[in-house]
Amino acid sequence: MTRNLLPLVLAAAFIPSCAAPNEVATSEAAALSHWGHTISFMFDDGYAGVLDARTVLSSHGFNRATAYIITDEVGQTTPLPRMDWPDIASLALGGWEVGSHTVHHQDLAASSPWNIPPGSASPNCADHVTRTMQSELLCSREALRSYGFSPFGFAFPHGVYDADSMRIASSYYVYARSFWDPSDARSSDYNPAERWCNDFPYNRQAIRVIRVYYCDTVDSVWARICQAFYGNGNTTCAGPRPSGDRWVPLVFHDIYPQGTTPAGCTTTALSQPGLDNNCGCPGSPDHAYSWRTDQLDQLAGRIQNLMTANPGMYDVAAAIDVFGTPSSGTAFTQRGVEQNTQPQMDFATSSYSPYVAGPGTTLSRDTAHGVFPTQTSIRIQNDPSAVRYLHSQYITVTPGTYYIAEATIDVGSLTSGVAGFYVDEYSDPYGTNWSSGWDICPAGGCVTNTSIVTYNHVYWPSPGAHSVRLQVYLNYGNSPIFVDNVSLRQL
Repeated sequence: MTRNLLPLVLAAAFIPSCAAPNEVATSEAAALSHWGHTISFMFDDGYAGVLDARTVLSSHGFNRATAYIITDEVGQTTPLPRMDWPDIASLALGGWEVGSHTVHHQDLAASSPWNIPPGSASPNCADHVTRTMQSELLCSREALRSYGFSPFGFAFPHGVYDADSMRIASSYYVYARSFWDPSDARSSDYNPAERWCNDFPYNRQAIRVIRVYYCDTVDSVWARICQAFYGNGNTTCAGPRPSGDRWVPLVFHDIYPQGTTPAGCTTTALSQPGLDNNCGCPGSPDHAYSWRTDQLDQLAGRIQNLMTANPGMYDVAAAIDVFGTPSSGTAFTQRGVEQNTQPQMDFATSSYSPYVAGPGTTLSRDTAHGVFPTQTSIRIQNDPSAVRYLHSQYITVTPGTYYIAEATIDVGSLTSGVAGFYVDEYSDPYGTNWSSGWDICPAGGCVTNTSIVTYNHVYWPSPGAHSVRLQVYLNYGNSPIFVDNVSLRQL
């Protein structure tokens, strides 16, 4: 069935999102509890204090975390000491993920004070003066690779990005993380009605986090973690296990010793003050993101106790663990996904099979708008007066079995029209008897003019469904869109 006009909101056969702060998750999500809820410890900037954080976390049995490295600041001693390459290697050897945090730690948005342009897709990484989005994203990855690391994850400096930098980051890394924290009442991201956690299957670009500042207490961070997992105003993590599989990343920066006060900071860490005046560190903006070893120890102890009281329900993992590491460098799958029912296509070859164009639709291969592991994608030519779409072959499905439907859509310069991702269901294996269809998008379509987004959702076939067809559509668009990594995978 061809989608036309605007997508409709149909009776959902998809798992709902994790609970908002004042919402109890529905029972459908409970059916998809595979490995439980996940907490990730993330440390930006590569400060030397991360080594103390490793010691603290290891004492609680947590040997998987993520350090995001600014490659041209490795080994620096001012304004705060950074780890050197042997330090970073020791983290990796101990089980940590090592991710990229650019070469120079500058905002990757054309409108930022640095005004960094996208630049050439083949930057000269030996040139440490010319700075472009491409050089900051690619050259940091190559620097880490040159020291033997495999950086699959990226964190935006200061959480700042735009459409160009997100697109480029998505072409080089499995996931790209910003500072999106709807749980923080002190920031412009705060939204009490928004989800505070990430629900399975996890998005590779829109990742919610909990940021930890110098002026946060253990109690205030713990309360946000519990509300992210449990919702319904639960600030103590007490009560029945929340349904579904949820992921809560915690973002830290420097970790400093107990009994000391960073230069330029006040002596008391207050609970939830405003973030003006550098969060109690007026003389040291870098320290506004610091936390003490004893605070980290107390928080890790609470998480360890939660895991002990709820065996098999919670896990501590590195960020890449929730997505899965690439296999042979060409494909990857999220943890818990057992097989590819519909092979994932990254369109690296000239053949689009088993994906074909809908009637009147013009497809072409593009080499500048793809996402990891290659930069290739399919370009769907727009038509302002018609619907254009890409669809898969007919795929046999089994009612009662759960699947992940996924596609990455880059809307390019689209400013009118709607792009979306859809599943058509048929009661026969040949697609002659259409029975129903499901949008993997909110009302109004997946994207209109919001950069590049990976849309994925858990889907289970309706009773009587025998086959499905995946479809990415562009309704009356004024510019082309780009599609990559389309798949249907069985759980």
